[in-house]
Amino acid sequence: MTDASNIEVPLAAAKVDGADARTMMAPAPALRAGVYHVQWSTMTHDGHKAKGEFAFTVK
Repeated sequence: MTDASNIEVPLAAAKVDGADARTMMAPAPALRAGVYHVQWSTMTHDGHKAKGEFAFTVK
């Protein structure tokens, strides 16, 4: 994850949600107001790679 200045924001290790194996979580520290960009990638159950990205705003 990066902030609006393209500075990396450290995240805790990603973990699969125990209630839903299709969900992964990576806890973030308290975030200041601004826009953040997340790029993610994972390996699917059948060995294919999946990736994506999204942005969000903290007000």
